[in-house]
Amino acid sequence: MPRRLVRQIIQIEILREDEPLPEDLVAIADEITTGDSSGNVRTLSVEDLTGPQMAAALIAQGSDPEFLGLDADGKDLTP
Repeated sequence: MPRRLVRQIIQIEILREDEPLPEDLVAIADEITTGDSSGNVRTLSVEDLTGPQMAAALIAQGSDPEFLGLDADGKDLTP
C-alpha cells in the first residue's frame, strides 16, 4: 500500500488581553487550554501531495525531505 503524503493547513485564532503570543505551538496550546486566552482551531485545507511535491514543500519549510524518507526529488528512500 503506497504511503499517503498530506499537507494540512490549520488556522489558530487567539483572543486575549495583553501582548500577542509567540509563534510557539506548545505555548499557544497551553495558553488557550489552561491560560488566560480563548482559542479556536480549524482546518483550512487538506491535500494529498506527490513525492516531488512533498519534497519541495519540505525544502520550502527549511526541512530535509529525508525527514519523511524522501530524497530531494521526492523519491522514496524506504524499501
